[in-house]
Amino acid sequence: MLSCCLPERTISTNFHPNFKLWRHQSTIIFAGTRTIPELPAVRLTIRFVLLYLILLSLPVSASDVEIAQATLAETEASLHRLEPPTWLPAPFNDTEARAWVRHAADTKRSAQTAISRLDAISARVDLPLTRGTVQQGADYDKQDLGRLRQLANRIVRRVDEAVEQTNTNLGGMMQVQGSELEYFRNLDPENPSHRTNAYLGDGAQPRIYGQLDLHAARAESWAAWQRAFGREPTDNTRARIAEISNLRQRYAEQRAALIGQSRLPEPASSDAQRLDIARQILARPEYEFGEHGSIVLTSPDVTTHEREVSRAEIRELDISLSGEMTLTGTQTTWQYRWEEFRFATPIQDRASGEWHIWWITARKYSSGWDKTPIGKWVSGAAVKGDLIAERNI
Repeated sequence: MLSCCLPERTISTNFHPNFKLWRHQSTIIFAGTRTIPELPAVRLTIRFVLLYLILLSLPVSASDVEIAQATLAETEASLHRLEPPTWLPAPFNDTEARAWVRHAADTKRSAQTAISRLDAISARVDLPLTRGTVQQGADYDKQDLGRLRQLANRIVRRVDEAVEQTNTNLGGMMQVQGSELEYFRNLDPENPSHRTNAYLGDGAQPRIYGQLDLHAARAESWAAWQRAFGREPTDNTRARIAEISNLRQRYAEQRAALIGQSRLPEPASSDAQRLDIARQILARPEYEFGEHGSIVLTSPDVTTHEREVSRAEIRELDISLSGEMTLTGTQTTWQYRWEEFRFATPIQDRASGEWHIWWITARKYSSGWDKTPIGKWVSGAAVKGDLIAERNI
């Protein structure tokens, strides 16, 4: 223990002529260190160490005024070196929580030690008012004592506020989380919307896992915050962490089952010419479709479409005195005509290796604007759909 490093009978009335002052100091120190989140024996040892250091900081050989001036200068410097923490945002782990609490406790303890020194000086030395400021070279006076006490109290208050704000934020976060988890509790693989948006749709898996992992990290932050103060996580906290883990496992099992059920649609046609056109579109390097499986025609025939698109280009805007607005410019109109058919095929994702059913529209334009590919089959809309197991391709 730290106490083994202290000489025996160090604290003595012979150390300083005014032991009443030191009894006053020690009382303040003892009260100021009660909030240190340590074991009782360590807390008691820290109190004696702090008292021991304060006693050593005031040597008997110097005058009380000189001691006070030197102590005030050192106290101000130490206070300006303190950096009270701001509230701790989640997510964070045990190491980060303990480091934050340790820094907060050290900062508060240092400020409270400074307050005890200031109170001791105020009780012993009557500092006269001086002209000028300490920064201008003047000695410390009563106003400086009050200024430093305010600074130290402000530091203590900022630490307490940071702890309280973190507590409030974490508590509110857990309440909101309880509502947000309702979405995951109610996920139903039989619901068509859930199947597409949460289970089999493009990007559904990383999105759901990412949200659940964030919820898990937040719940673990609440547990880490409690452990940082020497308390075991509450039953509600442990239950929340377990629930999120179970929701993640259930989602994984449901998704795997759905992928096993996923199939290509029944073909609406077996037209060899259109199947060949589809293969040519998939093979074009500019589309980067990649490796694909069987092609299924989902439209029975080729259909014809037409659409008119106009674009106005304003060259001049004139507003008369009466407020009438006149626009001058040109309007260009394009007449789009095309043929189209639709098909589906499984395409392997290059990054994950998973297979998705793609729904692709093939189009051949006979008219359009100057950059429209005329007279050849191209890919129109291409939608990445549900996952499909490789054995079902």
